[in-house]
Amino acid sequence: MIMNVEIVINSTVFFSVLVCIVLYVVRYIKSQYTVFSELGIPGPRPTFLFGNSLDFANKFPMDVFKAWSARYGHVYGFYEGLRPSVVVSCPDMAHQILVKHFNIFSSRPTINPFKYESQGLSLQHVSGALWKRQRQAVSAGLTTKSIKQMYPVMCDVTSQLIKHLQTSTENSPDGFYIDDLIERYSLDWFAQAALGYHSDALTNGNSIQLRFMRASHESMSPSNAITGLAKLFPSMTPLLKPLDKTHKELSSLQTSEIKHFLRTLMTNWTKRPGEHCQNILYNLLTRKVAKADADVPTDTRDGETPHGSRSRLCEDEVVGEVAGLIGGGVGPVSATLTFCIYNMAVYEEEQMRLREELESVTRCKDNVTLEELGRLDYMERFILETLRLFPVAPGVSRECLEDCSILGVQFKKGMVVRVLASTMHTREDLFPDHKDFRPHRFIPGASSNRDKAYSGTSHPRGYLPFGLGPRMCVGQRLAMVSLKLALARLLQEYDVTISHMTQIPVQVELRPFIVAKNGVHIKLLTRPNSSSPCRSRAPH
Repeated sequence: MIMNVEIVINSTVFFSVLVCIVLYVVRYIKSQYTVFSELGIPGPRPTFLFGNSLDFANKFPMDVFKAWSARYGHVYGFYEGLRPSVVVSCPDMAHQILVKHFNIFSSRPTINPFKYESQGLSLQHVSGALWKRQRQAVSAGLTTKSIKQMYPVMCDVTSQLIKHLQTSTENSPDGFYIDDLIERYSLDWFAQAALGYHSDALTNGNSIQLRFMRASHESMSPSNAITGLAKLFPSMTPLLKPLDKTHKELSSLQTSEIKHFLRTLMTNWTKRPGEHCQNILYNLLTRKVAKADADVPTDTRDGETPHGSRSRLCEDEVVGEVAGLIGGGVGPVSATLTFCIYNMAVYEEEQMRLREELESVTRCKDNVTLEELGRLDYMERFILETLRLFPVAPGVSRECLEDCSILGVQFKKGMVVRVLASTMHTREDLFPDHKDFRPHRFIPGASSNRDKAYSGTSHPRGYLPFGLGPRMCVGQRLAMVSLKLALARLLQEYDVTISHMTQIPVQVELRPFIVAKNGVHIKLLTRPNSSSPCRSRAPH
């Protein structure tokens, strides 16, 4: 009898404690959803535990953000699970966050919770002193001098692209999907020119670097449910990580291949000093940059002692940076080139204008010099307008490192702030007739002069295709050179037209940058004078 009473009492105590715990957890979760109401920041009503994440189900994320912006204004909040995020599509606020108060918003939130090998040491993932260290090394490989040395390699790979396009045209005269070929080409020119590495993606669909790049994109894609759960509930990441199997396996293969390449390269440099291109990889391996901290190993090759607080990057840092550049840097350039080709096919008059400018500037029909690319002003404007309509990197995210107030808006430590270029690019007050494709909105030299980037608005900071501030795209200049080169050579050889399968308007999706959802199907017509010899330079 006594034992039965004890059991009843113990059961009652257990369930009472359990109820108290559940009530505490529920109360805690609900309290997390009062942040924006307390700060006076408008936004959609969250759902218990999931926040506003379910609002994105089966929808294009940028459409959801645009709808919220139309309803709540250009600064509003939503919840990713339990974490509050502020969305900004106001140019003034964007400038304050990304430039003036960079020290408070210098860190990026997690891009991909699943990182392997040395991937956590790439420029995309690091912050603080380590970010400065990485950026110094990468930036040194993107100077005018470095780009000039990389350019001949880029031309060679582009000539290979033209040959593959010719084969595709012969095999499919009624048209073919261009995006797969452009993706392979983008990886090849970057790997060979910037890293001195032959990825062979154009000829080998099973290239390890190509497979790794695609697996990285899939792992980071918003449509990946496993990654989505890990972002919503970070504590579940260790349980979910084994499900990211393909990405993990290819990360291991990619790391092994790059490490072997680096060691072979360093041996060859020792045997033949001076026989190398001063590209990005050269600077990653040789340039001395500021040390980060004691937790990050540094390298003093050849027994050298670093001058002051400077040293070379260690092997893990270099390998991590290469993985970041291939896994996250090549894709947006590939997508931009694909959308440019799509626009050339759809807007025939624009294509004619591009060709007229090209023929007035270039001397040879099968070659374009770097100096000639610099004079293709209308082509640059064409690319910028393409990036306005198709902002492949739709926004940038930052993490607030301390409580602050900016332009009357309160930000709390730990908040994620998302500056959405995609929303700003479609604001009618910033871009009149924003649905129209109008390259002449931009003025010549816009990509190199941010304060004069857009001639049709009083607010130059409303256009952010490459981000803004110290963490803006480090490879902007190299990307622009590659886009101009590919488009110029394509225009020299072909007329680009729509086919019976071209989707107009093209549907897009986020994976993790904006791409054509169903691919881009075009038709190429060989130009009769595509093999003409060099001619006298046109006067200018």
